[in-house]
Amino acid sequence: MKILFVSPEQGISSKRSTPVPPAALLFIAGLTPRDVDVEFIDLTYESLDYDKKVDLVAISVMTIMAPQSYDVADNFRKRGTKVVLGGHHCTAVPLEARQHADIVVIGEAEYIWEKVIRDFEKGEPCDFYIGGNMGTLSNVDLPGKVFRDERIPDLVNQPYMRRDLLKKKYIFDVIFTTKGCPYDCSFCSVTKFFGTTQRHRPIDEVVKELHQCSKYIFISDDNCYFPSKYYLPLYDAMYKEFKGEKKWYSQGSLSVVKEKNGDKILEAAVKSGQMAVFIGLESINPDSLLATRAHAKIGHTKNKIDLEFTRKAIEKIQSHGIMVWAFLILGFYQDTPETFAETLKFLDETKVLPMPISLCPLPGTDLWDEYKETLLPGKTWDMWDGGHALFEHPNFYPNEFEDHMNALRLELYSTGRIMKRLWFNGLKYLPMNISVETGMRKSFKDVYQKVLDDRIRG
Repeated sequence: MKILFVSPEQGISSKRSTPVPPAALLFIAGLTPRDVDVEFIDLTYESLDYDKKVDLVAISVMTIMAPQSYDVADNFRKRGTKVVLGGHHCTAVPLEARQHADIVVIGEAEYIWEKVIRDFEKGEPCDFYIGGNMGTLSNVDLPGKVFRDERIPDLVNQPYMRRDLLKKKYIFDVIFTTKGCPYDCSFCSVTKFFGTTQRHRPIDEVVKELHQCSKYIFISDDNCYFPSKYYLPLYDAMYKEFKGEKKWYSQGSLSVVKEKNGDKILEAAVKSGQMAVFIGLESINPDSLLATRAHAKIGHTKNKIDLEFTRKAIEKIQSHGIMVWAFLILGFYQDTPETFAETLKFLDETKVLPMPISLCPLPGTDLWDEYKETLLPGKTWDMWDGGHALFEHPNFYPNEFEDHMNALRLELYSTGRIMKRLWFNGLKYLPMNISVETGMRKSFKDVYQKVLDDRIRG
C-alpha cells in the first residue's frame, strides 16, 4: 500500500517563502506503520502529478487551505484515487469535508490512524473516524459508518516526524513538546481541538528528537513559558545537551512575568537558545480583550486591563535578549477607526515586530457562533487570510475596513520603521530579522492585492 501526503500552499503569501515544514502531515506520516510506503509533497514548492499511482491521498486541512485542499482531493477522486481529509477545518465542518473525501478524520489521530489504514486495506473503511473526546466541533450528526476512540492521546513514546520525506531544506525545523492551552480565547481553535489541559512529552524524548532537528527550530507549543515545572527542566536539559547551539523560537504569553519563576524561565529559555517569541497581544482595545476572554493570557484581570503592564511585560521579555513578535487582531465588533491609530502608536512604542491581521472567525470556535449570522455573502475560505473583511461590522463598511488594515500595515512596514526595529534588535540575528521584516512586508502586499482582485471580481 502507498499513501501520498499532500500539503497545500498556506495562502498566497506563503508562495515560495514558507519557512517551516508542514508539521501535522509529517507527524501523521510518523504514525504510519512502516510496512506502508509513503511519499510527501509540499505544493508550496512542488508540482503534483494526479496520475501518480498511489492507493490513498492524505491531506490535513486548515481553513485558509480548504479551497486548494478540496481541489486537490476532487482531482484525485475523479481519477479513482481515494482521499482522506483531516485537521482543524475538517473537524469543524466534517460534512463539508466529506463532500470532497472518501474518509474524514476528526480530532487527534494518534489512536485512530492505523485503524484508518488497516480498514482501508481490507476494503472496509468508515466514512468518519473520531479521535479524542471532543466529538465534532460543530456537534453535527454524522451519516454513514463512524468509528470513535474517545481516549485522549498522551504524549509518551510519540513517533518522530518523518523529516526524511522532505525534499527541500526549510529555514526552520519544527518540533512540539505539548498539546493543549490553559487559556480559552473565543477566537482560537486550539482549545476546541486539543483541550484546555496541557499534555507534555517526556523531556528525554524531546531532547532525543532534537538531535534530528537542524540548528534553527520552531517549537510549535502554544505557550513555551507555562507551566514552569515543565519548561524549566526542559530548557535546562536542552542547554546541557546542546549548549545553546540549537536556536529556536516559539509562542508564549506575557503572563510569564507574573509567575513566581518568570525570570528563571526566561533566563533558562535564552540559555537554551531561544531567539524570539510570538506573543498574542490580540488587541490593545480593552473591550475586545474582555469580549473574547483574551485578557487572561495577556496577564490582565476582568476588573483591570492595564496596557502599561503590557508594555512593561514586553520590555521584561526583551530585556532578556528575546525578540518579541506580536500578533494582533483588528476588526472585533468593539473596534473603531481609532483602534487602528492606537494600535500603530502602541506598536511603535514597544518596538515589537508587528503581525496585525483582520479578524477571521474560525468555524468551530465560540467566536464563530457569535459572528456567523453577520458573515458577508460570497466569501470563500481562501479569504480567511487576515486581509479580507468577512462580516458586517457596526463601525466599518467592508472596503473601508480592508483599506484601514492595509494602511496600518504599510505604516508598520515602512522602511523607516523596519530600520528602527532592526537597530533595536541589534546585530546578533540581523540576517534573520531582515528576512522576516521584508518577508512580512511582501506578504501583506500580496494579501491586499488579492483583496483588490476579489473586489473587482465582485
